[in-house]
Amino acid sequence: MNESKWIFSKWLREGELIGELKGELRNRKETAQEMFVDGENIFKIRKYSKLPDKDLADVLRGLPKDIQTKYNLTTN
Repeated sequence: MNESKWIFSKWLREGELIGELKGELRNRKETAQEMFVDGENIFKIRKYSKLPDKDLADVLRGLPKDIQTKYNLTTN
């Protein structure tokens, strides 16, 4: 395999890996969102979504105010 094909193949594999990781993160955030909407306990949401608190707060900020209030999050 010549060098340019090898480099392209490497970039392609790296791109696929990045895509998989972004998809996994999106799925975790969607799981957390659904759990917030269902009123699940924050500890359970953290356990099953495997998201750090910062990402959980970002997900919650994107939800309606009544749901944010249940979790004592206030945004301005």
